[in-house]
Amino acid sequence: ALRWLMCGTAALVLAVLDSAQLDDQNETVADQDLQSCLVLSYRGKPGPKGEPGVQGLQGPPGPMGRTGKQSHRTEKQTSFFSYKRGSSQPPRRDQPITFSRAVLQDLAVALSGDALDNGVFQCRVKGVYFFAYHVSAKDLVCLKLMKGTETVLSMCDSSSSHLVTAGSVVLDLAVGDQVSLQPTQHNRIITNLWADNTFTGLLLFPTT
Repeated sequence: ALRWLMCGTAALVLAVLDSAQLDDQNETVADQDLQSCLVLSYRGKPGPKGEPGVQGLQGPPGPMGRTGKQSHRTEKQTSFFSYKRGSSQPPRRDQPITFSRAVLQDLAVALSGDALDNGVFQCRVKGVYFFAYHVSAKDLVCLKLMKGTETVLSMCDSSSSHLVTAGSVVLDLAVGDQVSLQPTQHNRIITNLWADNTFTGLLLFPTT
């Protein structure tokens, strides 16, 4: 409404100027104002959004990042074992149970696990380890997982017939620490070779 009011005012001014017979310069200025106003009055609505332009060129590569911190890991960071009991002789009380038959027998020598010395695992890579055992027994069995001379896990299980008992623990070991599984006074472990008894350990991650 304001735009049309301005245009009407411009036309009125032009008529007054014409009737007053002013000079050509003033009449030309008034006529230009009227034409501009008419153009503004007939301007249409904005058109639809245009299509996206062509993608620009790829920018130059960014600067090189900072050098990371040096790792403190040693050259060989793997350690594991998994053995079955390979003897039909009953284990002795408070002595390491002997596990001598490797579960993974087809691994290459370079990938083979750590050996047990008469059932004893000796740590060679400082770190946090996971240990687990599964033992078949009859009626009653009590076992203890030893770290050196310290009992870190002691468990008993009983049944009216045969049973399979299991336990696991996570230990922080230093190089040279020894871990073994030993029976106590309640020892009804089945020694037949068809009944598997297993002892497994593996390095979760090394520590410095």
